[in-house]
Amino acid sequence: MEPNFPSGFIDIHCHLLPGLDDGPATPEAAEQMGGVACTAGAVAVISTPHASHRYRFDCQKTALACAAMRERMAPALRLFSGCELELSLEALPAGLANPRSYTLNGSRYLLLELMPAGLAPNLDRVFAQLLDRGITPVLAHPERSAHLPGCREKLAGWVERGCLAQLTAGSLTGRQGPRLQAAAVSLLRCRLVHFVASDGHDAIRRPPRLLEAYRAMQRNLSPALAELLFISNPRAVLDDQPIRAWPAF
Repeated sequence: MEPNFPSGFIDIHCHLLPGLDDGPATPEAAEQMGGVACTAGAVAVISTPHASHRYRFDCQKTALACAAMRERMAPALRLFSGCELELSLEALPAGLANPRSYTLNGSRYLLLELMPAGLAPNLDRVFAQLLDRGITPVLAHPERSAHLPGCREKLAGWVERGCLAQLTAGSLTGRQGPRLQAAAVSLLRCRLVHFVASDGHDAIRRPPRLLEAYRAMQRNLSPALAELLFISNPRAVLDDQPIRAWPAF
């Protein structure tokens, strides 16, 4: 095995199931994405179709689509289901009513998408309600919102109360541009990140590749931190276990 190649990534945010959202349109395209993920070191993917004002989420339909895609994937890649729940008036009420139907692999962890236009005024109450019910909010790609006034301070407060945050691998490597890369590194240095995932949507433009970001973190920050954010904490999500604390470095 080549140097610095991980024992196996678990990608907790990936739009891999076909025909459910803006991910792959066909099973063949989804299968191609799975091949890319596997080649780049993934051993498991939680597929997270959008639950949003644009895409209606059906947990039973998602589970069936996941089961069908398992039959097409290489044996080395395990596939699980979840969703990315949009923090919007259209999508959020159903998620709050029955959050376990929306969580990652039926765990305590719920992947939530901040609205790109701004931060909703009642998020403190939403997160408190979820935490009180034993659900841990995981905020997807906060680096996209880091430029909004007060966002970093709000994120720090939410993390202090028990929320978690997930960076996108492409932001960390600069694949999504220098602004998002700078925001991602800043959030990492503030210790406001708990996972790195691909947010993959296709095999080429937004691929489910984690290896480059993993190596960049090993090289520029800490091998122990890379292991935590790419492997140990994602495995805790898959197994519905508590995440580990940040290493000293």
